[in-house]
Amino acid sequence: MTSSQALAFLKHVAEDETLSQQVRQGGTAGIESVAREAGYECSLDEIKNVIAQVRGESMQLSDDMLDAVAGGLNTTDLSTFIEDLSSFDDLL
Repeated sequence: MTSSQALAFLKHVAEDETLSQQVRQGGTAGIESVAREAGYECSLDEIKNVIAQVRGESMQLSDDMLDAVAGGLNTTDLSTFIEDLSSFDDLL
């Protein structure tokens, strides 16, 4: 399990309305199982860390985040999704 999986999962959620709805419905209690069902192996802590990085709450980007940004990840869409997703409020 790596934070790159968490980042990929959140990117997928930001781009897929059906998956986004599943996350909203499951909230934090179900986010790991939604990720697993979508083919991603990541923990709630890894998801929380990625969210903190996207929100700019972490001063240092992980190697996984740097690789994703270098690969052309649009963090604006991901950040907007996270800000709009009220079920993530209790993660941080």
